[in-house]
This record gives sequence, structure tokens and C-alpha cells, in this order.
Amino acid sequence: MSRAGRCGVAAAAVVALGACGLEVGPTAAWVDVATVAGPLTAKTGQPPDGLPVEMARPATLRVVSFNVEMGADADALAAAIRGNPNIADADVYLVQEEEDYPAESAARAARLGDALGLQWLYVPGRVKGTGTHGLAIMSRFPITAPAKMDLPMIEKGQQRIALRAAIELGDLALPVVDVHLETRLNLSLIHI
Repeated sequence: MSRAGRCGVAAAAVVALGACGLEVGPTAAWVDVATVAGPLTAKTGQPPDGLPVEMARPATLRVVSFNVEMGADADALAAAIRGNPNIADADVYLVQEEEDYPAESAARAARLGDALGLQWLYVPGRVKGTGTHGLAIMSRFPITAPAKMDLPMIEKGQQRIALRAAIELGDLALPVVDVHLETRLNLSLIHI
């Protein structure tokens, strides 16, 4: 089964199990990312030209979920996004497997967001080597009220998080959640 297929199966399993009333582990609280310090501190930025001052609510909002699998080459990712008519004009990108390393010129989310002309938010879920690994949200509209939740640890898995924020669409604050689930989910990990 392909990597994308495994991720879809894991997401579908969690949704299906939740619908059946089965508990998949303890729920952590949402934490305002501004209160997190140290290596897991969130980073955010505006596009180089800034966001428009007045942004009315759009008639249609396109949201893309994109696993960049470490995303080392932000310019190539931006070119791939711009070159794909199915995702090039999206308003919001929920990005998984983003990374940040101090030895690089800027955070990978910053480089990708800047290349696409989007506001960006990067929230690390865990330390990885000399850097961090986490989730990002990129948007043509203002991103506000970011919070993260540590997800339950899966046996032999890695720390995962959920990232929640509001996308300000004129007079509407639309909540979005970005998550990258563990693909090693099996029934022995579920508490009935």
C-alpha cells in the first residue's frame, strides 16, 4: 500500500472508531502556541509584501492538505504548487512533515510561505536532530488564535501534534485543524 494510502487508512480508522464510541487514548488540552518556549517555539510570518489591509469573506475557500515530507527544497515545492492547477490557487494550505533547522537560512515554512506569498505559521511537534519536525498552516488570509495539542503516543511511534488556528475571512473566523496521524494504528492500541 502506498504511503498516501496508509495515511488515508489511519485517518479513516480514527474517524470510524470515534464514530463507534471507542476511545483511542487520553485527550490532551489545546495549548496556546505563544506559551510554548524552548526548541518547540512556534514561528510565524507575513508574506514579503504583507497581507491586504481589507480582506472580505470569499464566496469560495479552497483548502489543501499537503504532506511535504521534510520539505527541504522550498523553491521546488513552491514551483510544484504553482505548476499544479488543482492546488495552485488554494487559499489555505495545511502542511504536514515540515521541518526547521538553525543551520539553514530560514525556517522551511518561512521560505515556502514567502515563495507563495502567504502568511505562514510553523509549530514543531518534536525535536529532530539539530532542528524540529512539525506542522504548518499557510494562508492568503490572516491566521489567528493558534493552538497545539500533543496527540497520544502510539507504541514505537513519534510524538504527533494537532495544530488549530482561525482563518480570518472578513467577518468570519473559520477554525481549521492540521494533523498528521500515526500510520501504525492497530486495534491493540485502542481502549474499548
